[in-house]
Amino acid sequence: MTTTITATGGITINPTVVAGYQSNRRSANKVYPILGSQESDVSLRPAHRRTGTLNLWFDAETDAKAAQDAHAKALVFTFTTDEASTINMTYVVQDGGTVGCELDTDSDMWTVTVPYQEVTP
Repeated sequence: MTTTITATGGITINPTVVAGYQSNRRSANKVYPILGSQESDVSLRPAHRRTGTLNLWFDAETDAKAAQDAHAKALVFTFTTDEASTINMTYVVQDGGTVGCELDTDSDMWTVTVPYQEVTP
């Protein structure tokens, strides 16, 4: 599997493994209760873009630290993988999100956790 994350300024991140990918799409529908009725008025709208968490594993501490540092910058990232093309996306770190970095002592791999918000490329 080949996974590449790129950003402006020549930043390229190549995790050893994408250990986790989770996504949600929040509904944008609006429901308005009608006074004196059990019915509601509904405005249907498309769901928002994906939000979720990427869990990236790295063999080397320096690579994990570089990935965490890159995600701390004000950048737009492009995620591409040949394993599951449906998860390819352009994203930013989610508003108020915390990019974590920790050593998994069971596997001796470094995990970088990125809360993301998909954006229009």
